[in-house]
Amino acid sequence: MRASVNINSTDNVEESIFEKIDSFFIQFPLDKSFRHTQSQKNENEWAAKQAVQRLVGHTMRMGILLVIVFLALSSWAIVALFRRLWRKHVSTGWWIAFGVLVACGTAIGIWCAFYCEYHVGIRYRIGSFPIPVVFFHLEDGDWVDFPVPKLQAWSAVFTNVITIIALATLPLWLVSWRQHRLRVVRSETTLKPPNTAP
Repeated sequence: MRASVNINSTDNVEESIFEKIDSFFIQFPLDKSFRHTQSQKNENEWAAKQAVQRLVGHTMRMGILLVIVFLALSSWAIVALFRRLWRKHVSTGWWIAFGVLVACGTAIGIWCAFYCEYHVGIRYRIGSFPIPVVFFHLEDGDWVDFPVPKLQAWSAVFTNVITIIALATLPLWLVSWRQHRLRVVRSETTLKPPNTAP
């Protein structure tokens, strides 16, 4: 009885040893593939970070040019509309409409500059509109931000607000231009001599 117990105990020890050896050799290739996937994942993340940094660097160079162009055009549009209304001696209704559009444009421009965010693909997100101020990249489930320099960021924010104001006053531009065309047509018809039959 004791001999059988000893045989069974030695068999159990041998089986446990072989199970440990088998589990080691089974796990070894899995650990190797796991290391390979981890290194590949790190390489992909590094490549993605480099791509985002290149995008931010390119956008920084283009961003300064965009700030200058957008600010110049938007400022000219607002000032030209104001001077046009002043020169035409328009009624109070026109000035009220101008003030309402400027106020609405300011509110929408502040929202677009500080709070607007939109996705570009699955892993990228951009903050501020129309000129970007910050870029986000999805890494391990978290959004990592890549902001532009502070001076360029504040310049872009101010330009975004002015640009949205200029776009908001565009309907007043169109109505003013249409009224001017109607007056020109009417003046031409009144100055045109009547047709005399032979």
